Amino acid sequence: MKIPVTLWHVILFCSPCFAQTPAVKKVVNGSLATTCALLTDNAVKCWGRNSYGALGMGHTSHRGSNAGEMGTNLPTVSLGTNQIARQIAIGSFHVCVLLNDNRVKCWGKGDHGALGVGHRRTIGDNLSEMGDNLAFVNLGYNQPIAQLVAGWDFNCVLFADSKIKCWGENSKGQLGLEDTNDRGVSPEQLGTRLPFVNLGEVTPVKQITASALHACALFEDGRLKCWGGGGSVLGLGIAENRGDAPDEMGEALPFVNLGSGVIVEKLATATSHTCALVQGGRVKCWGGNFFGVLGLGDLRERGRHLDEMGDNLPFVDLGTNAIVVDIATGAQHACARLANDEIKCWGYNGYGQLGLEDTRSRGSQ
Repeated sequence: MKIPVTLWHVILFCSPCFAQTPAVKKVVNGSLATTCALLTDNAVKCWGRNSYGALGMGHTSHRGSNAGEMGTNLPTVSLGTNQIARQIAIGSFHVCVLLNDNRVKCWGKGDHGALGVGHRRTIGDNLSEMGDNLAFVNLGYNQPIAQLVAGWDFNCVLFADSKIKCWGENSKGQLGLEDTNDRGVSPEQLGTRLPFVNLGEVTPVKQITASALHACALFEDGRLKCWGGGGSVLGLGIAENRGDAPDEMGEALPFVNLGSGVIVEKLATATSHTCALVQGGRVKCWGGNFFGVLGLGDLRERGRHLDEMGDNLPFVDLGTNAIVVDIATGAQHACARLANDEIKCWGYNGYGQLGLEDTRSRGSQ
């Protein structure tokens, strides 16, 4: 099916929301209604759902639904003396930032060690826990960090030398450590004792993604590997989790088969589906297909069986001569930006997130 033109799925900021503050450099949406902005002065402001102190304001009151809560009345997150943020990653009820000195700080819900500070306690619901009192995550590796990402209750970093470390919840093997033990709930699990993810002898890693209970790595040669919560979202043709038992990672972890000659340029992962922008400006999506989020004209999931992947996995039909230059995924929808700056979105539309001035989902017919 052809996907209709709509608006790019981003937050459209009203002018009063950030009046008299530095401009917004980047916005990151969490999976459960928390949003943070990285400003041009590298300060961080967060609003929305504040369960477990995820906004880093020293309380648990939500922010942004009442008059007078935004703009200059919205405080910046206190990250510590001379600490400014480079990247933001948001999980279910926690937030992490990559700082200018190449270290990471996290706050919010700490049940599974996602804060990476050696305990399970919540941080951020009391002001005394932020700023200089907010501990750095001990990753035990002195290399520049290229990327920071977050799943529901875990995080991963990609170092400049292509090595990856993950910490937090590991119930489905999402940390890629061939067991189901959480990491980060005690100091002994961090630092040099936190293992690297073993992806085997592969080319350098270009991008990592994480969402819900799984993670993926995209390599410079356009191939990719995914691990964690199993089923169709991994695209491996299996129903089981991957990375939660011995001999499932490294060379034993297969590449996702997207078809002959397909070279992936960018990944976007969501709760139950993944989309890949491939060389030539086309898109393939696999995983759960609720509301037609795979954009294939039906509701049938792809990726649980081997014969659903490779050349048997169709491209999303975005129209004649459409060339995609960027992709983004929400919980149950996806969007593509085309070379002519048109935007096309498909999947669940119950809240109008497809920007089509209705609430009818697209992609299942």
